[in-house]
Amino acid sequence: MGLFSSVMPYNDLTSLEDRVQTKYVPLPSLKVGQHAVVERWDTLPHVMQERLYTLGLAPGETVRVERKMFSRGPVVIAFRGQHFALRYEDARHLLVREG
Repeated sequence: MGLFSSVMPYNDLTSLEDRVQTKYVPLPSLKVGQHAVVERWDTLPHVMQERLYTLGLAPGETVRVERKMFSRGPVVIAFRGQHFALRYEDARHLLVREG
């Protein structure tokens, strides 16, 4: 093994920069009509994670914000042909990647 054997090749640096710059935002910060991919939900209580998983919502799923209620009210999302309302307190634990 050489001195620089653990250094990544130059052509892999761009993909590393893209991964580092990927920014996750809480679901309620999206605008109505915006699409996003659920990336993390590990701060949700385990019971809520199980409930969302049984509904088909898991990290990697694409969702669309359908409606946001006034004053930190529920956030309505659409995914897999269904609509689901989440309390603001739960929705803010869903970290998403825009797009």
